[in-house]
Amino acid sequence: MRYPHLLRYLHEKPLPRNPLWNPGNPRHTIFMPLYWLKLVKPEYKIPKDMLKFECHWQMTRNDVKQYLEKLYKIPVLDVRVEIRKGEYMEHPKRPMLLSPPMEDRKFAYVQIKDGEFTFPEIFEEKNPTIEEKNELKAVQSLKNKEKNKALERLDIGGWFA
Repeated sequence: MRYPHLLRYLHEKPLPRNPLWNPGNPRHTIFMPLYWLKLVKPEYKIPKDMLKFECHWQMTRNDVKQYLEKLYKIPVLDVRVEIRKGEYMEHPKRPMLLSPPMEDRKFAYVQIKDGEFTFPEIFEEKNPTIEEKNELKAVQSLKNKEKNKALERLDIGGWFA
């Protein structure tokens, strides 16, 4: 189902054209661009000076380069663009029934001039220290004591604890 153009998400809307500029007129300034970029973790290994972004479907190579250089002051050496076709979703109960394809996605691979980038590990597992282990044991023992209190009562079963 297609929504009216006013009710669509920003990434689904086509962008309005920039107003024409004629010599002698003041320059147009855009304070917040309508484009967007999202840093994405690559599925396969890429060089350390490469970044992978998901970008708006109307962005070109030059738009990505100017976006990063002017907004974030990141020196860019090269930009490559990949368009990934939308996938079909299979119905869980009827495998012969397919949904309409998802929207195409556009990815930009950006090579930085100087420096390396490694994607941050946000959810890495940490080894608990001895103090943390003792705290966990104390909390578990308190929980067990509360359960045992409910088990000692004869009028209700232990499943209510």
